[in-house]
Amino acid sequence: AAAAMDDLRASEARLKAAREELARQALTDPVTGLANRVLLTERLTRAVARLRGDEAVAVIFVDLDRFKAVNDRHGHAAGDAVLQAVARRFAERIGAHGCAARFGGDEFCMLLAGEYSRESLVGLAEGLVRDAQLPIAHDGQLLLIGGSAGIAQFPDHGRTLHDVMVMADAALYAAKN
Repeated sequence: AAAAMDDLRASEARLKAAREELARQALTDPVTGLANRVLLTERLTRAVARLRGDEAVAVIFVDLDRFKAVNDRHGHAAGDAVLQAVARRFAERIGAHGCAARFGGDEFCMLLAGEYSRESLVGLAEGLVRDAQLPIAHDGQLLLIGGSAGIAQFPDHGRTLHDVMVMADAALYAAKN
């Protein structure tokens, strides 16, 4: 009976670990380990629900420039190395004050909630672009890309989260052009 109980406890522990791993995989990007679009949307919704007074929720989109050329010239392993390096840099810059997420392909989204001035958000976006421009060592080569960023805030730039995301994306593509 004691052996059966030990087996049952071990099975329960394995099942719990498997459930936790499935939840992690469902909410994170497999290449970068950052939050994915699903988790980002969940955190955005929660951040908006907790807003008080002069607080806002800021969204910064960053798109990597010349990323396709890295993939085409050096292969997908090099592209993954670029995504991973940039993701680490972005996560470090955002820190515990927000959420860095891979939105898809070579596009990242940062979420910040609180009282941020326009100047501090622009400074943060410029820092993210500089982070993207730093060389990335891979397989004995230095890979060079760039970045462009767009910023929008809730509630200033839209009545819904979707509107704010659209505005940040539009700001990003205006910056690219």
